[in-house]
Amino acid sequence: SRPLWEQYLIEGLDDGRFAVYTKVHHALIDGVAAQRLLRRTLTTDPFDTDLRAPWNLPKRTRSGAGGERSRTADFARSLGKLAPSTVSLIRSALAEQQLTLPFSAPDTIFNVRIGGARRCAAQSWPLERIRAVKGATGATVNDVVLAMCSAALRSYLLEHNALPDTPLIAMVPVSLRTESEADSGGNIVGTILCNLATHVSDAAERLEIISASMREGKRLFAEMPRIQALAVSAVMVSPLGLASLPGFVSMTRPPFNIVISNVPGP
Repeated sequence: SRPLWEQYLIEGLDDGRFAVYTKVHHALIDGVAAQRLLRRTLTTDPFDTDLRAPWNLPKRTRSGAGGERSRTADFARSLGKLAPSTVSLIRSALAEQQLTLPFSAPDTIFNVRIGGARRCAAQSWPLERIRAVKGATGATVNDVVLAMCSAALRSYLLEHNALPDTPLIAMVPVSLRTESEADSGGNIVGTILCNLATHVSDAAERLEIISASMREGKRLFAEMPRIQALAVSAVMVSPLGLASLPGFVSMTRPPFNIVISNVPGP
């Protein structure tokens, strides 16, 4: 019965400033849609009074019953074709060793039963530095961020004498939104299992492997209708549904080691 979002006004900051802290359940909206929603409802103009609160945006108009029936029929037909074509694409990707599958991740000191301890840490880097690496290597900003996380994980595990011989696998959410859906709510997100190449000591080679892993995952999605991409994503994360079974975590390898999400800001 609790709402899927919370918002807090934080007062008393330096220079008379204040902050707004927003917490949203992922079941309600994904990161890309949340960023766009906040941008539509905030402004730097103190005299702009035409903005509406996020919870008071106009509702989308509903189409007629005929349009709804047509979309439902199209959706049903897509589902009917889903399994054979999706299996064919996955089989092809496996044959070419392009697809990272669940349970190919190594055991690590991270993948244990969660306790009560929590920690939140923050760090900032100039975006120009990340873009410079992107331009010099042909990678994407997301690839560079993944490589930074990979380097940090490798360093931490080496310090604890706990670096596996095989690479850590990250579950990376990717937006499947089209331009026409940019301002819609809900979740339109796929998942790619990315090889973080933590077993490789050379930073440039590590970035190259990460970039190739993400590129192949995106290429596979690009060859599918979106409903198939969502289905494949569901298969990738489906082992999480078994994690609550007694002994499952201790008896199996993790489906992936870590989640890394990168959402573009304003």
